[in-house]
Amino acid sequence: DFEDRPRQKVDYIHGKHSLTLYKVLKRIGSEENGNAKTIVHFYPKTGRTHQIRAHMAYIGHPLVGDGKYGINKGDRELGFRHQALYSYKLRLDFPTYAGILNYLRGKEFKVDKVDFAEKYFGVEKLEF
Repeated sequence: DFEDRPRQKVDYIHGKHSLTLYKVLKRIGSEENGNAKTIVHFYPKTGRTHQIRAHMAYIGHPLVGDGKYGINKGDRELGFRHQALYSYKLRLDFPTYAGILNYLRGKEFKVDKVDFAEKYFGVEKLEF
């Protein structure tokens, strides 16, 4: 939940309004030796292409393993071959009639475990 005043990033991606809410959940490592990593809960309020990736890179915190918006060489040396971005929960709410997808209205799907979160961050179960 984002009721405790999360940070937000608002800008325009491809000329369209874009809003991402985010909350820092856990910091790992140290900035002094360059291996600081952070687990972040994102809540995109708009659905722009690359929205989370672009917002995080813009504020100077690109996603681990993101070759397009980040610096990927060090991430690959750590074993990240792909960006560390995972949708652990998806809730489907439609502002208007959803046609043939209307049966999904109000449905929520979620996972308890993300392999890279456990392997690289020591997070065994997602409980956010």
